[in-house]
Amino acid sequence: MTTATLKPTVDPALFGFPAPAFDDNLEMYETIEAGIPLRNLDQLAGFVAPDDKRWKFQIVPSATYDRYKKSGKHLGPEISQKVARLALVVHTACEIFQDTRKARDFLNRPHPLLKGKAPIELALTNESGARAVNDIMIAGAYGGGA
Repeated sequence: MTTATLKPTVDPALFGFPAPAFDDNLEMYETIEAGIPLRNLDQLAGFVAPDDKRWKFQIVPSATYDRYKKSGKHLGPEISQKVARLALVVHTACEIFQDTRKARDFLNRPHPLLKGKAPIELALTNESGARAVNDIMIAGAYGGGA
């Protein structure tokens, strides 16, 4: 299976990123620097944890979330970067698993190759965690274990 033959099951635009942004580092940089709308964080959180309305507060503290909501401003670059990192991991999972439920289950279930942590938990932590999750998914898609 190659990534060229996979059809995305989640549109990157759902999370505030035009589809080419995932393939173009400069466009992703510009999108992050401009900030993304708060609603895109809500959409990402709704996908990852549909039954947990407070999950988004792992990305942004509730008081900060409330300030963004009241002001109507886009998220700042630091929070936008975190959302972008998570959106890319979610997008990759959906492409690899070709099933949003399976992708969500994978992301939320502790994984032995991640020292028992859930992939989304590791991706939340930092860029290295997100890369480790992506590496495991890609290895699984190309004959390794996921």
